[in-house]
Amino acid sequence: MMGQWLSIPFGEKLKTAGVSPRVLTSIYGGGARVLLLGALLSAASVSAEDSSAPNSAAVQLSSEKMAAAHAPNQDVASQDLVWGQQIQLNSKILGQKRAINIALPANYASAEQNYPVVVVVDGGVDEDFLHISSLLRYFGTYQQMPEAIVVGIPNVDRQHDLTTRSDNAADQADIPQHGGADDFHQFIADELLPYVEQQYRTDGRRLLVGQSLGGLFASKVLLSQNDLFTHYLIVSPSLWWNDQALANGAMQALAPHKEQSTRPMVYLSVGHEHPVMRVTAAKLSGALRMNGWRDAQHRYDYLPDEDHATALHMSVYQGFRWFFQQQPTTSH
Repeated sequence: MMGQWLSIPFGEKLKTAGVSPRVLTSIYGGGARVLLLGALLSAASVSAEDSSAPNSAAVQLSSEKMAAAHAPNQDVASQDLVWGQQIQLNSKILGQKRAINIALPANYASAEQNYPVVVVVDGGVDEDFLHISSLLRYFGTYQQMPEAIVVGIPNVDRQHDLTTRSDNAADQADIPQHGGADDFHQFIADELLPYVEQQYRTDGRRLLVGQSLGGLFASKVLLSQNDLFTHYLIVSPSLWWNDQALANGAMQALAPHKEQSTRPMVYLSVGHEHPVMRVTAAKLSGALRMNGWRDAQHRYDYLPDEDHATALHMSVYQGFRWFFQQQPTTSH
């Protein structure tokens, strides 16, 4: 396995015209990827039309170009802003070498404590890794939650890795390469998590974050191996997939866990989206309630002011705050 620092080469894409910072939003495969750059780019804006966006192997902010916008006649020094590290993990299960992005707590090297692990599917630099790890760093700084190790899994073939097998002809035609979720699940359970917990100081808490097809995948893990993670943050899950098979089978899948003494916390949300998105999310929430998930263990949010493109960041904010305002969970 090889590791390299993540640096952000936004320097060539910065405009120095003095306009206000803004949010750069791009949508991939029906899911929103929102990079909140305003806090970093206080006097510049990012060109959303620039097709040479950084890939998951490089994150660098050019302080020289930013400083030049304000003091063009002064000598300036430049250094990279380092946010995390990328390792290459050889997966026998997937038959691939997979890039993994890792952001450690700011004081990890000097501290001695152990930390929760947050796994983010859609975890590339140009996906959800930066804005989720930034938010968690913020929460940790202000003691709203424990600092955490954030593990992002960049996509190679999103529509393959995050989908279950489907018997629906339209699904098969739209995504002929679908059906890799079982292998991806096994990769996380048997290769990724053991590697992270061997290499880093972890405390046993594992959190999974997924939105859209990532939410479909997170729901699949919850329903088939709910003790793999201690917390699930599921946003706008694509439970319409395969004729709503996961949502329709949730009651039966969760029934064996009705009397379990401990259970994972589940935050589930959906925006003002297509009715089938709301109906299937509510069906999953209802199955959790019917099988023993109480208010301290499950929260379902309908976000009427958000849509599929905007629900994620609000949900991550609400979900993590809720997780860590609660006490360790037991059934009543």
